Amino acid sequence: MKLLLPLVILVVIAASAYANDGCHKVTCPAQVEGAKNWAHANPDDPCSFCCCRTGEPKHKLCPPNTEFDPSQSKCVDSNRCLNRKFLMQLHD
Repeated sequence: MKLLLPLVILVVIAASAYANDGCHKVTCPAQVEGAKNWAHANPDDPCSFCCCRTGEPKHKLCPPNTEFDPSQSKCVDSNRCLNRKFLMQLHD
């Protein structure tokens, strides 16, 4: 019983960390053969994007000092995201 409360707290923290990345608001378009419509703007965070390569939107951070430009579908230079901690994320 003593272990149940810490376990519940851990599950709630983990769930909230992944649920609020903004990509849950993105609907991935149907994939067209040869099309590379994988990156979509994150509605909650201009310093990241949602990758739809697998059909499910996955949160990806832009490199330091860049933000996602939806018109170019890529991360571009910007000082808007200077204070972001960058984590290397592979493009699935």
